[in-house]
Amino acid sequence: MTVAIPELRKRFGRAAGSYQLAANLQAEIAEWLLCLLPDDLRPDAAILDVGCGTGVLTRLVRERFPRARMTAIDCSEEMIRAAARQSGNVQEIRWIVGDMRDHVFDEQFDLIVSSSALHWMEPLKSLFQSLAKATRPGGLLVASMMTERTLLELHRLRRELFPENVPARRLPSVAVALGAIETSGFALERHESVLMEQRYSSAHELLKKLNKLGVTGGSISSGGRPLSRAQLKILSNEYERRHSIANGVVASYEALYFVARRQDFVARRQGD
Repeated sequence: MTVAIPELRKRFGRAAGSYQLAANLQAEIAEWLLCLLPDDLRPDAAILDVGCGTGVLTRLVRERFPRARMTAIDCSEEMIRAAARQSGNVQEIRWIVGDMRDHVFDEQFDLIVSSSALHWMEPLKSLFQSLAKATRPGGLLVASMMTERTLLELHRLRRELFPENVPARRLPSVAVALGAIETSGFALERHESVLMEQRYSSAHELLKKLNKLGVTGGSISSGGRPLSRAQLKILSNEYERRHSIANGVVASYEALYFVARRQDFVARRQGD
């Protein structure tokens, strides 16, 4: 199922003001992603950040490669505005409001990066084909994306309590994501799936932070109709009962990290 871009624009646009404060886990994932960046990238390389949000990864990558030609794209105009503002409105970063799946770039990139965004852009096969077209032969895609065990406690509980109103879609499995990458013009060089737990002071705080991130209003968490206040209260109370730890509750997040090279170059190199 494809998530409509107008829906994403609206959801994340509303969340842009509070996103930076709530996205601490996403910021950590972006920092971990830096460990996978190549050491031999030429100084003036063309780099693209896909689904840049408020520009956390964009700024980190620019600090690593200050002379690179940096481009960042996001479907939300509000997010792009926030990213540009928080980046000091520097002229060295080109900001684009658009959908990666159909945007036509005027160049190919030496490096494409993305943190905690690609899972929104279904169908994955179409997405990775677009990413391959935007990557120069021999170029790299270095990214992280959320996969199916993210918020597994919350989704499992919701399906149990309200089976008539389950989420409209689920995040992709690791296997599905890797398959889409490998059949879209990339050769995987390394990948790792990491299951993390984050603590919240209460189930109410968890739901509130997800809402600030623009997550709870979308098709991953929305069923045929929104949960009522009474249902949300039941969900929150039951979550507290089942998933409490000292001074709070826990929620799981599964992130897939990967490095993939544009396959044209791999095939040619192997044939030399």
